[in-house]
Amino acid sequence: MSMNQATGLSDGELRQRVRDDLGRGKLFRVDGNGFAGRGTQQRCTVCNRPIPTPDIEIRIEEPRQVFAHLKCYAIWLEESKSLFESGN
Repeated sequence: MSMNQATGLSDGELRQRVRDDLGRGKLFRVDGNGFAGRGTQQRCTVCNRPIPTPDIEIRIEEPRQVFAHLKCYAIWLEESKSLFESGN
């Protein structure tokens, strides 16, 4: 089981959280339009942990400004695409 250092969750646990949060409307679907930069200690909207300066942070501006660890964003994007392809 792969454990994500930044989030403290396994990849499977993180993926399940993203699916659940997309289903409940806590997360919105993303389409790959994010801006990458150095972490700014913002809280990741996926795992709710701060994004430290050495890490890469993804900033999303629309429909509202949120931040995510690169790993969290990658899973969020994959699950958003799966949701779109399933017609939901």
